[in-house]
Amino acid sequence: HVVPVFEREWQKERAKCHRYPKQASRQSQSSDKFDRQDAKVLYNGPQAGGKEKSELIEGHKEEVEIVEGSPKKCNPSLFKALVRCFWHLFAVSAVYKLCQDILLFVSPQLLRLLIAFTKDKSIFSWKGYLYAVLLLLVAIIQSLVLHQYFHACFVMGMRLRT
Repeated sequence: HVVPVFEREWQKERAKCHRYPKQASRQSQSSDKFDRQDAKVLYNGPQAGGKEKSELIEGHKEEVEIVEGSPKKCNPSLFKALVRCFWHLFAVSAVYKLCQDILLFVSPQLLRLLIAFTKDKSIFSWKGYLYAVLLLLVAIIQSLVLHQYFHACFVMGMRLRT
């Protein structure tokens, strides 16, 4: 079901591009600068014979009319279509990675508490067991979340290749 979803998003992107093509800005007759490659220039003066357009334009600006620029081609964005099609997989992968990164910072803090427990003999022993169990649970959860992150990335990669 990946191909029909992408096809629909790609057609939307193409339709949007055909609806709103980029137009070159129209230059006024009194403008001193214009892009000679993009402009369609009409000269209606009596001295048109044998002279180049640049000579005619510089000497007789009032007789030159710049009709319109050639329309720029609007290319549909493949990246935008892919993001609209697979945004939910990007978001889920980002959440998994965020959780895994947060758990990376929790483990050293628990280890610090466990080391502090071993130095102080007056603390109850159940706190030491609690720190050890929490350290184990954080490592297990971190491993599971990282596995889910990689799985989501590989699924997204396979769907992108489809």
